[in-house]
Amino acid sequence: MTRNKPNLETVLSQEPKGWQYQRGLGIAAIVLAVVFAMLFGVNKGVRSEYRKITEAYAEGLDQSGYGLAYYEARMDEHASNLCKIATKSRYGDDFQTQTQAVSDAAYALAQAGQAGEKYDAIQDLIDAVDSLNLEMQDYALDPEDENLRAQEYHNFTDQFYKARNIAVDFNELVRRYNDQILGSFPASVLAFGAPTAEEFS
Repeated sequence: MTRNKPNLETVLSQEPKGWQYQRGLGIAAIVLAVVFAMLFGVNKGVRSEYRKITEAYAEGLDQSGYGLAYYEARMDEHASNLCKIATKSRYGDDFQTQTQAVSDAAYALAQAGQAGEKYDAIQDLIDAVDSLNLEMQDYALDPEDENLRAQEYHNFTDQFYKARNIAVDFNELVRRYNDQILGSFPASVLAFGAPTAEEFS
């Protein structure tokens, strides 16, 4: 019994075996590549916007170098100076509890992370500095020490007021990032693990 050979036209018109499976794999690979590219692009864009916030905290919105971090550092400096005045005064031993509280608050501020945590740590530093300042006022400091105390305390509080003023624009930047970028499509769906920014308040 002889077998009929398929003619060439029939062979050429048939899809190769497994072609549908391979075509399915190809389509799946293309879809995955597109999804990956979208995820990568969205996450890269979101992190770029978040980086602007960290840069604004450090350098200011205008990149002048006078960001919130600058005033934070100046507050720490004046708080430290106030502690030195207290320690070197003739009543230095009486101020140990208050100066230690200021040092602890300054350390906590240095360890704080985002702007909200920084703000809370600054409030604790203010409380500690106020306590030390009031204690020093209750003593009859030498005139030179008294003048230095008043000057350093004024400088300390002045830096915080300046920080609060520039925080208005910083907080607006944070809200724009959280609401308009992180909270809107496609970032709201595709930006996995993107950080939420905190206001300085």
